[in-house]
Amino acid sequence: MTINGKQGGNSDTTSSPTILVSDEFLEFLQYHKSIKESSSITSFAGPDKTCLITSSNKWVIDSGATNHMTDNPNIFSSFRSHKAPSSLTVADGTTCSSVGSGTVKPTSSITLSSVLSLPNLAFNLISVSKITRDLNYCVAFFPNHCLFLHLTTKQIIGKGYLCGDLYILDEWEPQSIALVLCLLLKHIVDWGIPLCLC
Repeated sequence: MTINGKQGGNSDTTSSPTILVSDEFLEFLQYHKSIKESSSITSFAGPDKTCLITSSNKWVIDSGATNHMTDNPNIFSSFRSHKAPSSLTVADGTTCSSVGSGTVKPTSSITLSSVLSLPNLAFNLISVSKITRDLNYCVAFFPNHCLFLHLTTKQIIGKGYLCGDLYILDEWEPQSIALVLCLLLKHIVDWGIPLCLC
């Protein structure tokens, strides 16, 4: 097999490309084709990173969004049409029209109200500022994940994972504050921050 003009098995360690044998490559192509056929996909690319997001069921946790937004009309548990569509400008500068708003339950433990329906939006967005104000949540960001903490019940009600340069909402069962403290303590110890237990 030849990759980048070099024979596979070359001992050059300056670049180590991933080599797929023909069966693995065919399996990858079939998987990729099945994803394309099942739903629309938006690709985000950062330096040396690519993230594929299925627009119908994945939610991007967005600290810059002022509203929760989705392009999928089938996920609303309640919906109210707007008399006249209102225009919004999203982060990439694209203008989208909101045709209505309603309630969406992206996970078993998170219910979002006033979610805008924007048919031409490329992916679903959770507004960090809206979820913290409206639902009394705290969102803690870590290098590879984030956690949603309900400040009243002291439970973790949601979790996100890093994909490329974006945090994506993941399904998560509610957890107690003790687990949150254990996770925070683990990060503090990993970072080498001295602890003072007074």
